[in-house]
Amino acid sequence: MQACERIAVWLRGLYPSFTVQKEEIAGDRRADVMITASDGSRMAFEIQYSALTPAQWQERHDSYQSMGIVDVWLFGHHGAQLRQAHARTVVGRAADRRASDNLVVINPTHAAVIGAGLPLLWFNPVTAQIGTAVEQVVLGERQFEIPATCTPGQFSVEDLARLKLCLAGVTSDRLQLLEKNRAEIEALRLELQAAQRLSQAEEEASRAAARRVMMAADAVIAADKQAALDRAQARRAAMDAKALLLEPAWLISDLRARILDEFEGHWPAILDVVTTGEPGLPFPRQQWQATLFAQFIEDRSILSGVSPGECAAHLTVQDLHESETKAIVREWFDVLVAAGYLLCMKVKKKRYSIGAARVRYTTATKRTPKARRASEAQSRAARESATRAASVRSASGNLRESARSSVRRPYVPPTLPVVDANRPGVALCRDCARPLAAMFVARGYHLLCSPVQRY
Repeated sequence: MQACERIAVWLRGLYPSFTVQKEEIAGDRRADVMITASDGSRMAFEIQYSALTPAQWQERHDSYQSMGIVDVWLFGHHGAQLRQAHARTVVGRAADRRASDNLVVINPTHAAVIGAGLPLLWFNPVTAQIGTAVEQVVLGERQFEIPATCTPGQFSVEDLARLKLCLAGVTSDRLQLLEKNRAEIEALRLELQAAQRLSQAEEEASRAAARRVMMAADAVIAADKQAALDRAQARRAAMDAKALLLEPAWLISDLRARILDEFEGHWPAILDVVTTGEPGLPFPRQQWQATLFAQFIEDRSILSGVSPGECAAHLTVQDLHESETKAIVREWFDVLVAAGYLLCMKVKKKRYSIGAARVRYTTATKRTPKARRASEAQSRAARESATRAASVRSASGNLRESARSSVRRPYVPPTLPVVDANRPGVALCRDCARPLAAMFVARGYHLLCSPVQRY
């Protein structure tokens, strides 16, 4: 009741012409202090010390609003509505921990008051002071003090005499400054958000411009690729047309007939290779492959070097760059390597050399079927001649050996070995009468005592 009396006395002194009544009933509500202006507008002051849930507070607030009464809530200066924040409540805020004695807890009911747009106020009737909770906010390089919106809040007090009524309830110079700071912060936040959105829009526009540039560049590159492809196709068509004109003469040429004879009437696949190198050659593929095969591969000795460069120079194509011709010939060479007609060996690079590893092509042992049959027949004839010569040499050697044996080795009839009478089982030499080794018992003589040796 002391708090109610304090508020009533303050209102009467501030507005003598207004009616101030304690414990006035309005509808289903009973206001602690009700002030009625001369125009009939009313303002209710609720001084709350006991615990109150957010739902209960909202119900009372809505009730006053429905009757057109502005409600002002003043929470008690002790008990359930004013609690000091403990150290665990302010973990992570070093400045607040140092000033924890000046921090208060903002409970859910207080948060409901703040959410409704009303000032959060405490009232001490003993000292006739009004308290509120504030917080420090840094935005950019500026620091602002605004009404606290979350726990804990820094407790700030001022005299009750500094308050005055307004359309929304009560206010003071300090409360107005806090609200002004909050409005300024909101304006700065909106400005920063607008600047951020503008920056994002500019970045998006820049990215879109970059995408358009990249799309234009891709279109140019695609157009260039298509133009290059069209030129390559036109060159390929021109080469194919020239090759088609030479086809009839090639079909009746002597080289084609000789190649068919070498391969037993069947045209080999190694001389009909479809190459993918652009733009192709202005000759039938069978013709230029058969020409190079006959000139550089067919009759050359094994491990003879074959160069794509000299093959390309032999073709003498006027409309092609040498590198293009060499690439086509090299592709054909790879097929010959797989078929066994050529060998491909990597050339060891010099130290610190730049570029791809070089390869060297040489002829292999594989030959055409006709040449292979001729080589086999020649080898067979050589083997037969060698066999006959060996037989003749063997026969003449046997005759000479027989004649030599008939002169040097006369017939010696076999005789029984001579045994020592004093030492039974010991054979003696028939010539010198000395003991014989086991290897000479059958002969009956020492090696030097033999009649053949003496002869």
